[in-house]
Amino acid sequence: MGFSSVKDMVDKMEAGQTLTSFFRKHTSQQSEWAGNWYDTASYRGMPLPLIYYGTDLEATLLNYRSVGGLYHGENVAPATKHIYKVSAFSSTSNANPCHLILCDYLMFYPEIETNSIAVQNFTNPVTIPRYTTGEGVKAFLVYTSEAGILPQKVRVTYTNSQGVTGRCLGRMPAITMAGSPLVPGIPGLIMTGGAWSGTLQAPHNHGVFLPLAEGDTGIQSVQNIQFNTPSGISSQAALVLCKPLCSVAFNNAFAMSERNYWMHLPSLPRVMDGAYLAFLRYGGSASVGSLIWGQLDVVWG
Repeated sequence: MGFSSVKDMVDKMEAGQTLTSFFRKHTSQQSEWAGNWYDTASYRGMPLPLIYYGTDLEATLLNYRSVGGLYHGENVAPATKHIYKVSAFSSTSNANPCHLILCDYLMFYPEIETNSIAVQNFTNPVTIPRYTTGEGVKAFLVYTSEAGILPQKVRVTYTNSQGVTGRCLGRMPAITMAGSPLVPGIPGLIMTGGAWSGTLQAPHNHGVFLPLAEGDTGIQSVQNIQFNTPSGISSQAALVLCKPLCSVAFNNAFAMSERNYWMHLPSLPRVMDGAYLAFLRYGGSASVGSLIWGQLDVVWG
């Protein structure tokens, strides 16, 4: 339904159709590398950390009742719920600068073995619970155990939002995974999300999300994954399907940064009933045990 005017939205907020939810996350106690993306759902704190547990290589659904999701209230249909404001800051300087992308995590495929070069086939007994056509849905790979020590390339076969199968997420010559010959990575590290440790750079990374095949605009499901070389140690990863919703960035400790999606960037991104909300984090500097605080404000009508 949404809102017919600013007054309509304000009236609904004054009538109590709004919620503020808070989060507090601790970055890893190990040194995180500057210039990499991390999955804050894996971080300890509030909400509780997400454990990517399920049947090996099988699609596992996520919703707001799953442990770890940022609380945004109960279902509101036939009304619609929207993000009004996102705010965040760090209580330590070594977490800055930081960029957060709020996503609706839809489902994941656990226990991918990164030290294997065999084709690993996924099973799909369920389908994505929201954005069911797959339009706008993206994928990322996150280490769920100690990360590999060698860079890799990856190929993922998927079904796009038009229902076309056999599409390719990434290309064998194109995507180099994060790895380090010096220090193994840590759980929560996004595999395609940035630099290696120190001065070594992964030259063909594509950021936090795996790139879609040319012309595609979303993902319904994934069918298999294959690495071109072993990761150097036995380590596991999960492939997560999600829908990015909005973002916020901050640069200074103890200085709250706010993105208002009515005043600053008029859009009011929608939060679907049952959404599992969590942040993906880009760290511009090395971080050890930092605290990230913030709040999410939603309104429905």
